[in-house]
Amino acid sequence: MLSRRLYISNINDSITEVELRNLFSSIGDVTDFEFGMNRRTGERDDYAYIEMSTVDEATRAQKTLDSKKLKDTHLIVMQIYLYKKWRKKLTRKF
Repeated sequence: MLSRRLYISNINDSITEVELRNLFSSIGDVTDFEFGMNRRTGERDDYAYIEMSTVDEATRAQKTLDSKKLKDTHLIVMQIYLYKKWRKKLTRKF
């Protein structure tokens, strides 16, 4: 089952939380936002998690905003379920 949470990567350092919230709010209601943090340095990393109010809004945001150019980078937007499924394939042992 797909999630209301989205994983967004390839975020330019100059992009702010307000800019991302506004971008995703154009699709639907953003209920939660969190930048990823580098555990070693404690600084903001190039990914974030956004939660939309419904699965349909999250799916629409993923389809609409994936590969969207924002401040010279193309965002990568995936629903959490799809991201976990993708990661499983990468770590599968043969």
